[in-house]
Amino acid sequence: MGEYELTPSVMGPFWTGIPLLIGVTCLAKASYFLVIRRHIPLAAFLLSWGIIVETVSYKVPLVKGMDWNVSQNWPGIVLANVLFGVPVVAFYFAWQKETFRRFILSVSPADMISIHVCRVAGAAYMYLFLTLDVPNYVTLMVGVFDLVVSTTALPLASYVRSVGIGAAKDTVRKWHIFGAMDLLVPFALFPFNVCGVVYTPEQSLSFFFQHPIANIVLFNVPLAMINHFLFLTQLDAMVEADEKKKKK
Repeated sequence: MGEYELTPSVMGPFWTGIPLLIGVTCLAKASYFLVIRRHIPLAAFLLSWGIIVETVSYKVPLVKGMDWNVSQNWPGIVLANVLFGVPVVAFYFAWQKETFRRFILSVSPADMISIHVCRVAGAAYMYLFLTLDVPNYVTLMVGVFDLVVSTTALPLASYVRSVGIGAAKDTVRKWHIFGAMDLLVPFALFPFNVCGVVYTPEQSLSFFFQHPIANIVLFNVPLAMINHFLFLTQLDAMVEADEKKKKK
């Protein structure tokens, strides 16, 4: 990527496409929990969080330029990490309440898998890889992973609805491991990339904090991480809850 910055000419259709997709995703998730699941606090949190993320991404330059300049960009880097952590920390404290745990486990596993269709926004990474003069190979990895996850989410959700989460358990677990790797690998590289250990100007990861990509990182990614965590740690409980529903 070198000296490129994420401008309308660089991002092409994704300059407006990503904020629009994140906005639609936010409204869809909030509407689901408000209208279908009748959980007003969760719906309100998702809606307000989406508005905050879109506003910060557009109004606040978290990182200036494609090169990591920690002395210049540290306030934006800190702010981005704080914003990323808000939904994770909020979920952690909510999960301590038994009523919230029961509610989450009562949500249809197929519906929770369907949510990942929003990761089609990762097509922007493939666009960057294919159009920039000096390709950044991290964009290739996350782009491929996001497109695979997003395009298989609805078919997998349909399969789970058809056979039940119990019968689909092994497939669902493998799918979530694959999806989690998409998120974990770039974040494992971040500390080294920032400090210049695993770094060249062409392979800078600072684009993750630039508008409009920051919308994906601050909204889609933490919610996807929570979703993967739930399935990988609570899959047996989901199967048990699903079996109880069938017996009623």
